[in-house]
Amino acid sequence: MGREAAVLIVDDNQDLLDVHAEVLQTLGRLRVFKASSALEALRLYQSVDPALVILDEGLSDMGGSQLLRELRRINTKARKPALFITGALASVECLPGDVVLEKPVEMQRLLDAVCALVPEARAG
Repeated sequence: MGREAAVLIVDDNQDLLDVHAEVLQTLGRLRVFKASSALEALRLYQSVDPALVILDEGLSDMGGSQLLRELRRINTKARKPALFITGALASVECLPGDVVLEKPVEMQRLLDAVCALVPEARAG
């Protein structure tokens, strides 16, 4: 069995958070961590050291783009990719290599995007 990668999903919509986590766990090669707020994500980020952060732009306590800047400030050595799943496409501030999917997202598109961004998620 290959190495598992950690993925951190951040969304204040608990139903979407749970569904996206369940879908990603079907890959069997990811450790999926969930945060329902930016504050919780900031606390988890350092201990989890995720290969990918999946987030919503419209978080209730901080915008997703702002949260991503804060997370990247924590770990300046390795710029890890981000995947936004959001209905607020116009307000997303991302860097080359980041991916934005519009809500509602088809689950196969989510899986494809994660596999493209996290090599460990691909079947080996």
